[in-house]
Amino acid sequence: MDKFDHLDLKEWQSTRAWQLSQVGWKQRHIAKALDVTEGAVSQWAAKARSHGPAALLARHHPGPAAKLESAQMRLIPDFLGHGAEAYGFRGEVWTCARVAKVIAEEFGVTYEWHSEIHKSIVQLGIDKCRSPWDKDW
Repeated sequence: MDKFDHLDLKEWQSTRAWQLSQVGWKQRHIAKALDVTEGAVSQWAAKARSHGPAALLARHHPGPAAKLESAQMRLIPDFLGHGAEAYGFRGEVWTCARVAKVIAEEFGVTYEWHSEIHKSIVQLGIDKCRSPWDKDW
């Protein structure tokens, strides 16, 4: 089940729980019928009462905004093309940690996690950066 199927199921369960509560069903019966906890039914009912039934509809959360603008992202392959030694690293291997240091030096943007760097590099179609679990992070 992908995350959108999961959202659809949760949306259906929460709106159905609200509908059943409106026709007099008890929370424990709703929970059993929908295979959810009574706590979930209680939270959904409270949310619908305070913000309206539309508050139970699923919303896609896109995640945090990108740290680099697209124009900056397009410059990264050029920087990496100079080679790791041009940035003071020993050896010509690009790791996620090294790419993070180059981005910090060139743009003043810092990354906390390997996965952020790795994802950005993969989006550019660059396979020079080793996995996000490199030792030298």
